[in-house]
Amino acid sequence: MSGQLARNSVKTYRFAPEAFETVRKRLTLVQTITFVGVLTLLIATDFKSADREWLQGSLLSLLPHVLALTFVGALFFFSFRRSLKKQRENWFAYELLVGEDFVIRRMPGLSEMEIRREEVVAIRQDAQGLTLETSSKQRTLGVPSTLEEFDEVRARLSEWMTPTEVRRARWKHSPSLVYGVIIVELGLFIVFFLSTKSWPLVCSGAPLFGGLIWSVVLVQRSAQLAPKMKRTMWIILLPLTAIGFRLVEAIRNWR
Repeated sequence: MSGQLARNSVKTYRFAPEAFETVRKRLTLVQTITFVGVLTLLIATDFKSADREWLQGSLLSLLPHVLALTFVGALFFFSFRRSLKKQRENWFAYELLVGEDFVIRRMPGLSEMEIRREEVVAIRQDAQGLTLETSSKQRTLGVPSTLEEFDEVRARLSEWMTPTEVRRARWKHSPSLVYGVIIVELGLFIVFFLSTKSWPLVCSGAPLFGGLIWSVVLVQRSAQLAPKMKRTMWIILLPLTAIGFRLVEAIRNWR
């Protein structure tokens, strides 16, 4: 424990291996929800524009549609496996070095961050762990509660400054909120691109457009995400532009 460590010692802390199972389950559920939503959109779009030959008994006409859906499914499967593998690698590569007067975070995809003891103006504590705050919002370091020896880390950092307990609404950090947002966004996306009348198109497109804008702003303002990830997020401008043009067209030609 912390009392057995010399004051000037430097120790490296990592995520608890068994805690990755929870991360894996959550990531798998998010990916499954996304896949089902995209598959539903493709099937609905295909059914809407199909010549319906297969409804008249021509099962052979189903082959191109089945092949297309199989290709999409395979693409999602390999993409999911790759992202899960990457997440696992990042999980076990994470390092938090704690010394007498500094903390260093090392994680693939993120620049190494070092915060000195004299920089810290506040230490916040909630169910997610600790947050070391400095005078700059861009220099904020999170210490997750999923660290293997989190209690020891908290004890050592408490020598710098007594953590302030922050009580936040549990629903804000609930996995159900993330799943709910994804389901709602996918539902809006499906309704928006299948609608032919103006009122459902606008009613689904407006919150969809706003939600995507909100996501971009959150990502760009985050101090925890790498610049590469932030630059990649700008690809959302393409669907945003398409949604915006369709919204304007629906309003101008209301029917």
